[in-house]
Parts: sequence; structure tokens; C-alpha cells
Amino acid sequence: MQRPRRAEEVEEEDEEEGEYDSAGSEPSQKRQKASDIWEGFMILESKSNGESAKCSTCYNTISTSLLTSIHSIGEPQTGLDYDAARRALAMFIITSRLSLSLIEGSGFKSFISAVNPLFPCSRPILDGDVMAHSGREIDSLQVIMSEAPGRISFAIDRWKGKETGRNYNDHIYICISACFIDADWKLQRRIMGFKHLAFPEDVMYVVDTVESCFTELEGDQKVMCITLDNALDDASVANSLKTILVDKGKLLCDGALCQMHCCTDILNSVVKAGLELIDDVVDKIRHGIHYITYSRERENEFYRCAKEICLLDVTMKLSADLVVYWDSTYKVLGCALYYKEALKHFASKHATFLSNFHLGDEEWNKVATMEKFLKPLYDITCTFLGTKHKTASLYFLGVYKVYRLLEVSKEQENFMAAMVKDMKAKFDKYWSEYILVLACAAVLDPRYKLNLVSYCFKKIHGDVGASQYTDRVVALLHRLFTEYENLSCSAAVGSGVIEYHAKDDLFDNYTPPEQKGELDWYLESPAMHLNVDLDILEFWSGMSKCYPNLANLARDILAIPISTVPSKSVFIMGEKVVSPRRSTLEPDLLEMLISLHDWTCPKDKRGVAISAIEECIDDEDEEGDGVEESDGDDDNGDADR
Repeated sequence: MQRPRRAEEVEEEDEEEGEYDSAGSEPSQKRQKASDIWEGFMILESKSNGESAKCSTCYNTISTSLLTSIHSIGEPQTGLDYDAARRALAMFIITSRLSLSLIEGSGFKSFISAVNPLFPCSRPILDGDVMAHSGREIDSLQVIMSEAPGRISFAIDRWKGKETGRNYNDHIYICISACFIDADWKLQRRIMGFKHLAFPEDVMYVVDTVESCFTELEGDQKVMCITLDNALDDASVANSLKTILVDKGKLLCDGALCQMHCCTDILNSVVKAGLELIDDVVDKIRHGIHYITYSRERENEFYRCAKEICLLDVTMKLSADLVVYWDSTYKVLGCALYYKEALKHFASKHATFLSNFHLGDEEWNKVATMEKFLKPLYDITCTFLGTKHKTASLYFLGVYKVYRLLEVSKEQENFMAAMVKDMKAKFDKYWSEYILVLACAAVLDPRYKLNLVSYCFKKIHGDVGASQYTDRVVALLHRLFTEYENLSCSAAVGSGVIEYHAKDDLFDNYTPPEQKGELDWYLESPAMHLNVDLDILEFWSGMSKCYPNLANLARDILAIPISTVPSKSVFIMGEKVVSPRRSTLEPDLLEMLISLHDWTCPKDKRGVAISAIEECIDDEDEEGDGVEESDGDDDNGDADR
């Protein structure tokens, strides 16, 4: 092979000598000057393989004809934007929840080689692009939070890495999310950090981790409320955070609204305690359904019996439940009650089913009692899920219904009495500590106001107790509103006109009536119909012109996260667990991917933003049983580290 020649040399020869065809005819027109695509390449000549070009950077070799064809594809464009393509690839992997090791696979390399062999694609390059994108998004998040017109509330919950089977993973994380209503009156929820907690996770380490995350994004400057989940609801954690923020002078009313407890955790703890009472019965139902549906012949026989003998509509089908999701267990209980007579008849025909899975009358009574107990809890949770804007005003009525349910159930003499009594004691604590915050949010819903709040208090505490609770709610709202008024330095409604006429001698004996502030005007105006379909954020957006200070207060109170749990995991009992594939990632990489995925705001079918934590849950759901993942996914996760 001859000495490599630079592209410029070949170009000069072509310009001087021209080209001749194979028959030795006269030279054709001179080849036009080579484009800038040849810059950075060495031209190699080979009698067997013809001309080729060698990259002076990576030393890879490519035929000149292929290089020319790649260039011609992009014409009349000036060239491929490799930087934009790399950023798009990084975004595709992040938003699609794919492993970063995807680009190291032979199939992906073959695809890139076929599309454009010159595309710079390697794991170090991708890692750098992801880190650069993360830096840009952090800067953007800082701007968004600094420009938020009101205060910011935070939801903090505890997650743990899932045991993969091959090695025990005991990583513990806390997810810190910022919740606020933006200038367009849209409720925003952004992950500020998914922080790894070093072992042992003592109180001060948790507090320091949260405080450093606040300070990093300047979120400590305007804290409204901090909502902790059940695993973090330690008085020491809450009090330490409150003390730090109060000392900085960053809290309203000396932190009167500083702390909340996750409402969903309270509901799930009640459900879990109830289902544990009938574990053996639920297991018999669960395995009995599996016995019937495992055989197509037995399944057809069961539905034929239900339809022809029991005269039931067999549209509802027997199906197994997902053990970690209590809503599916509730539906299984309802399905079993619906097919109760059909199951009894089936047991009379199958000795195996009769001896192992058939329920006695007492067991059926327990199922009916538990199903009746779970129904209002299920309906309340579905109400939370079905609302587009999950503002704090949504939860007061739900918590009231649960309180009333426990009060009524406590009086009943059945197998649940002791459990209900214990749950009622825990719920009393939640009610006494957090009901004022929930009530303030409910009052700011124009359909509820003080009328409905007072009614609920009367049902629970009687006339005297209701009056005391209502007075406390009004006093807290006035105290908060005064701080907002002082911040805006706005005058009371109509005060300017009265002060002007007060200087006139013609009105020297006139005593002006007591002036009403925005809050009093709002509270005394008639409430809307209870069942009217209302977008509460749109309502306050419109009312901000009439009640600017009260609208600012409503903006901040309605944004308080009453639940730390993502919508797709509201029915999950037990700890929040990161999927096995993501559990194998290094903590820093896991935080970066989860945060980036959240900041890029993927949307569901309704156009509502899906949180990155919900995507972690989707990882498990896609594996069939909602609990475990395949080994293949674990391998991809390991490669990400």
C-alpha cells in the first residue's frame, strides 16, 4: 500500500490532471473542489479495495464512496448536527426509562453504523451528555422556583432499594418534591432531589440532607409546609426542620402550618390492619380462584353453573389480585361475594375445592363485613385519584368520612372491634394535629366555606366543640391573612374613598361603618352549590383581581401536599420500594435519572404530568405480577453503574 496522502493532495492532482474514463478517452471536466467533509481525513489508495479515507482523530477507515454518499444525503443542508443528535439520544433514553448501557449493545451499534458510521456514540459520551443535561435542568429548576409567585411546600417520603435476589441492597433514599402553584395558576410538583441516606440513617443526618437540598435550590427562602410520610413522621425530624426554618425567619405564623402527615399513609394503615384480620380467608379465596381459572375446563364449568343455575350475569370475571395493591384485594372480595352461591355449588361438585378452598358461613360473614368496611375507603381514595387538580381542599371531606366510619364501626360488636378501636386512637391523633390545616384549605373552596366545615365539626364534636373548632379555623385564617396583607401593604376595600370624604366638613358627624377586609367579604358571601363542577385554581385565578391578598393565601394553602404518595401507588400497602433494575444503580446516577425524568415532564393520556417515581412503579407493573422483574432487566441495571 502506498504512503497515505492528505485529501488536499488528491484534490490538487484532480484539479491539474482531470479524470479519464476506462477507455482512455479525452479527459472529462475537472472535478469540482472537494467539500469540507474531507477535512480531517487521510486518503488511502489500494489496488484491491480502491480509495478509502482514514479519520485522523479516531483512526477508523471508511470508503470514500460511502463518505461521499453520507454527505450527499444531507444536502442541501450544511451538515449533520451531531450535538443536537446526541442530546436527542440522551433525552430518548431518559424519558423512555431505558438503560444507559443500551448504546453498548451490538444491536444498537449496528443500527447506528447503518444510519451514520460517523456518529459519535459511546458510553463516556452519553454519560457526559446526561450530566450536561442535568446541569441545565438544575439551573432551569432554580429559575422556576425563584420565579414562583407564592410560597413552596415540600413532600418528603422514604424509599428503599429492592432486594434483587443475588445481593442484598439496603440503600435508603428520601425523595424531596417541591409543590407550588405557578403564575398561570397551574399546580406544579417537581422533584428537588432523590437523596441517598448513608447508614445509619439517624435523625440529624436526615435533617441535614433535607436542609442541604433546600439550600442548594434556594427552597428554604419561602417554605410554606413540609409533609412527611409514615416512615419519616418522627417528631424529632419534624421539630428539627421547623426549628431551623423558624430560626431563619422563613416560616409564616411561627410555623403554624409547617408540618403535615401523609393522609394516604393513614388510610392505607387502616386498610392493612383490617385485611390482616382475615388473612387466612383471603388466602383461601385467592387460591380457590387460581384453582378454578387454572383449568379452562373448570373455568367454563364454573361460569356455566353461575349463569344457568344461579342465574348470574357472568360479565364479571374471576381474577387474581396483586397482593401489594389493596384495591385489587377489595375487588376480589366483592367478586367472591357476587359469586358466593356459584362458588358453593362448584364446591359441591369438586372435592378438592370443597376441602381446601370452600368458605364456611362465618368466613363469608367476615368477607361481607370487611368488604362493607373497605368500600368507603376505596371510594374516598378513588375520589382523590379522579380529581385533576389534587389541591389540599380535596382532603377535608375524605378525612371526615374516614373519621365517621371508624366511629360507627367502633360501636359494632364483631371481629373487627379491637382493630377499629386501635385505628380510631391513631386517627384521633391525626385529626387533632392536622385538621386545622385541612379545614383552612376546605374553607378556601367556594363550595364549602365555613358552612360545610362547621357541619362536619358538629357531627363529630357537637355544637360546643364545633364552635370551638370553627373559631380556631377562622382565627388561623385571619392570622395568616394579616401576614399576607402586611407583605403587600395593601389598603382595605374602599378605604381610600372614605378617607377622602372624611376630610370634608360636610361629613363631620358621619361615622363610617367598620371596614371589611378581603377575607371577611369572602367568608360572608354565599357559598356555591356543593355539587357544582369547579376548577378551583381557575376560580382563584379569576378572583385574584378582587381578592389579591386572599388569592395569594389561597395559592399557597391549596398547594400544600396532603399526600406524599404518587397517584399510582396510593393503594400500595407497606414500604415504597424502587424497582430491582433501578436499585442496582449507583445512588448518584439513580438520583440524576429520576430527577431528569421528572423534570422532562412526560405526560399520560390525559396530558397530566407523570412523576418519575410513578415510572419506577411502572417498571414493576410491566413485569406481569406487579412485584418482581426479570433477570434481564437486572443485568441492564448493573451495566448502568
